[in-house]
Amino acid sequence: MVRLRQYSSVRNLVRTEVIAGTLVLAHADLDRSGGACLTLAHMEIADDCLFCKIISRTVPSVMVYEDDEVVAFRDIAPVAPVHVLIVPRRHIVDAGTLEREDQSVLIAMFLASKSIAYEEGIGANGYRLTFNVGEDAGNSVAHLHLHLLGGRFLAWPPG
Repeated sequence: MVRLRQYSSVRNLVRTEVIAGTLVLAHADLDRSGGACLTLAHMEIADDCLFCKIISRTVPSVMVYEDDEVVAFRDIAPVAPVHVLIVPRRHIVDAGTLEREDQSVLIAMFLASKSIAYEEGIGANGYRLTFNVGEDAGNSVAHLHLHLLGGRFLAWPPG
């Protein structure tokens, strides 16, 4: 994978396309002289994964955040006024399949959650972050995702 440097705005993402099961991202920016430069990144995706299709823009969603490692979009069945899913671009089945080399993805997910919480106006009052692993936990999409919930009082214990 060619690594993109982090960018703070979705507007810099020029194009995404799936070619032979690989998500190709084109990122435009200005170089030091003010000229345009283009960076490409390639990431493996799963053909049958709903979240991979959202990442590749073949399935529509309401995006709220995007950087070189993760995307975040609104849940289609929210359980709180703010319910955002933070998803790595690279297909990882769930938290139970994480490996040591996935550390940067987890850090990116948590940093994105913090940024989104403040953008959504729930950072100061509190929010919940949740990973679901397996069917008994209610996981319905086999692609690692972090739920960001807030905007109301969240009782404990959940469920």
